[in-house]
Amino acid sequence: MGNKLKQVFNRCWLNNAGLTGHSTFGHIILMNDYIIKFKPKVVLFLVGINDVGRESLGKYPSDEGKFLRGRLSYANTLSDFFKLAANHSDVIAYALNLWRCIKAKSAGLGHETVNFNLAKAEKIYLGEREKQNIRTAHVQKLKDYEGRLKEIISICRVNNIEPVFITQPTLYGDVVDPITNIDLRDIKVNNAGYMDGSLAWEIMERYNYVVRKLGEKENVLVVDLARELPKSSKYYYDFVHYTNEGAKEVAEIVFKQIYPFLAKKYQESAN
Repeated sequence: MGNKLKQVFNRCWLNNAGLTGHSTFGHIILMNDYIIKFKPKVVLFLVGINDVGRESLGKYPSDEGKFLRGRLSYANTLSDFFKLAANHSDVIAYALNLWRCIKAKSAGLGHETVNFNLAKAEKIYLGEREKQNIRTAHVQKLKDYEGRLKEIISICRVNNIEPVFITQPTLYGDVVDPITNIDLRDIKVNNAGYMDGSLAWEIMERYNYVVRKLGEKENVLVVDLARELPKSSKYYYDFVHYTNEGAKEVAEIVFKQIYPFLAKKYQESAN
């Protein structure tokens, strides 16, 4: 996408500042402590999956805040101390990253190619009460999510930055994968607790809905990637991360939606 933007805008610079596992909480701290110093004109936020996947996102200092700011003064427990000490010791950092890798993998948030033959056998069937309990568990999380999105918008606008939100697509949902013919509705998904693909997508779409409605209310451009990117294993190597083909398709979709907006807003920079 950077190459496409450079062809139509003078002196265009695009950088990926995303960090694996970051929620909107981490984005807020990243913006305040780092990004605003670069004075970008536009920041794109692909948000949602890590807010769904986190069991709790309390008030600062969270793990993300401690990781970014790295101050030992934030250590209230022995666990906190080791997490912050990792910023000053390669040995501790290696051990901590190994532990985080294992933890992320167990939560279904790691990067690894899904064996769809295995996934076909890994189905899950939840009762309606179980499903309703999962829905209820996300009610307050959705309110908090909206609050963090509003804070991101505020940080951007105070610093003359144009925020652009991108909704979160996933492979799972109420469809059959056109490549493998696997029904993605009842496939087992580990996203803050085991769910079937249909329910996991329903929950994800509740977070996407918050993004869409807030974008309308706050006059923020929303690239609705969740609706535009086809649910096909051609584009995903796991349930949320893209193959090379997927990355190209994402770039096409995002470019087509942001180019008219940017060309109008920054006419002086357009070729």
